[in-house]
Amino acid sequence: HIKVFVPTEEFTKVFTTAFNQVLFIKPEHVWANAKGFKKIAGKFSDKLAYRVNRKSANRENAYNPFASDVEDTSLVSINTAFQNTIYFNRLGTVFGIDFSYEQNQNKTLLTNGFESRDFQSYGVRTRWNITRKFTITFGGKLGDKLNRSEFFSTNNYNILFEELEPKLSYQPGISFRSSIYYRRRIQENAPEFGMERATNQAIGTEIRYSLPNRGNLQANFELTEILFEGDANTPIGYEMLNGLQPGTNLTWTALYQRNIGNHMQLSLSYSGRNSEGVRTLHNGSAQVRAFF
Repeated sequence: HIKVFVPTEEFTKVFTTAFNQVLFIKPEHVWANAKGFKKIAGKFSDKLAYRVNRKSANRENAYNPFASDVEDTSLVSINTAFQNTIYFNRLGTVFGIDFSYEQNQNKTLLTNGFESRDFQSYGVRTRWNITRKFTITFGGKLGDKLNRSEFFSTNNYNILFEELEPKLSYQPGISFRSSIYYRRRIQENAPEFGMERATNQAIGTEIRYSLPNRGNLQANFELTEILFEGDANTPIGYEMLNGLQPGTNLTWTALYQRNIGNHMQLSLSYSGRNSEGVRTLHNGSAQVRAFF
């Protein structure tokens, strides 16, 4: 199906609430030279970010930015983002680790009913600088993606996922950086929604090159192998495959940015992909931005 948003003459009276807050606790600025317990505690830091934009027909919750229950029948639309990250040895030159939690909620009233999405994940990331030029990072995530639609029942899913991604980076100086990585991602839909399953394995490389007063160049190439159990030509299949196809997939991107004078920036981007049974797709764009 194709989703088309059409304006309507029917209006609903709502109360709008918008709230945005970021809190970053950095004990290392206070206890950088401390000893004992304070020295250990100074290696920890915490960053919390919360944003909400809500429209509700219930006036009682109009001034409460933390009322985010998507099951509330008086809720017309909501868009929330919550993220909390705990760092250990964030400024360390050799080793660091961080733990993160993320949750995004979205609910929208359409002409054919409500549609809501819920995403949450738990993650861990470690960093080890082997030498001044080589760095190993290892990341892992666990989470789920939930979608509900009143009109399109085929859009309903509850996907559990787990992901692992080790990466080796080489940076001889401030102007050049290259990385190779491997990513394994397993997704499984709930039994009541179809029980589709996808196993994605990808290996790729990234290159970043920067020249002062000349611009920045970024390039990425990735080979992805996907084993999918289910119907790929469905909304659930598209979500789990991320727009790719079962089997072998190749994707690549390139981005060049350069400042023109003091008030303009030129951006050139190119991307492409090749999947089994589908012709190669190419996409390019150019953009010029002016700063006043």
